[in-house]
Amino acid sequence: ALSTQTERHIMTVNTIQQTRAGTRFAIQAGGLIGAIGAAASISGIVFMSDLTQREGARSPLSFTANVLIAVGFLIVALALAGGSADLGMPRWAVLLSAAGCVMVAADAWGIATFGVETARLVTDNQWEHPGVMLVVAFVPKMILCAVGFGTLAVVGWRNRTWSRGACILLGFGALVSALIAPHQPGALVSGLALAWVARSAYPLERQPDADSARRYSGNKSGNKVVGA
Repeated sequence: ALSTQTERHIMTVNTIQQTRAGTRFAIQAGGLIGAIGAAASISGIVFMSDLTQREGARSPLSFTANVLIAVGFLIVALALAGGSADLGMPRWAVLLSAAGCVMVAADAWGIATFGVETARLVTDNQWEHPGVMLVVAFVPKMILCAVGFGTLAVVGWRNRTWSRGACILLGFGALVSALIAPHQPGALVSGLALAWVARSAYPLERQPDADSARRYSGNKSGNKVVGA
């Protein structure tokens, strides 16, 4: 029979596994949802070239795509913030990345709501030349995503916490987010990168399971555990 201490250890290990698995799933799902929305938004720009930018912003495709981006990156932000202690990364970098995801979601939601109403009221020329203030609104996203994603990519590469390909793509996502003010390109690359990162981070087979806990307890007490 297992001791009470061993049973508690097994329960703790299983809880940690379930928590990390839930965090990974949320980041994967949110990242993919956001990337799909970004891809749809970009494809609308490409394939609806007969529409002006203002008309494109009012299209159902643009609205749906930006809602997907907002929902996806909000899921990622909540997962990063809630699971920052489980990612094996500097907490400040994880929280900066979460804040960057919030800003991406805010930009997308703003376009899907306020932007649609604004597009109804302004002319094509006014929409295409919004002025400096609109560009400034993207600055928080650019800074937070660049610093947060860039730091995670470097640390993940150095510590081999994630696959090298995921780190490279996340670093590229940080660069795109920093250099391009509109949120869609950075959301596409970063969403895919975050989903890949979550897929490659903390595989469950690397975590101690119940059998290893039993062997650990048996070795520690000097007793042979059946099946070890």
